[in-house]
Amino acid sequence: MKLTAKQEAVCRLLCLGYRDKEIANQMRLSASGVRRHIEALFRKFHERNRLGLALAFHRNRNAGKNAT
Repeated sequence: MKLTAKQEAVCRLLCLGYRDKEIANQMRLSASGVRRHIEALFRKFHERNRLGLALAFHRNRNAGKNAT
């Protein structure tokens, strides 16, 4: 699954346990902008929570590595 650079960066920080406000500070985005990215990621991965999203993100990354 193709992610934008910002979606990937948000997802990486989310996987590290960062909260929305921490992600916003790290990426110099607004907290509402981060929430919009996370909501888009929930829809893209068909997940409903942060743990499910983190697991799906890692599965997606590993699937891409195995394809080469």
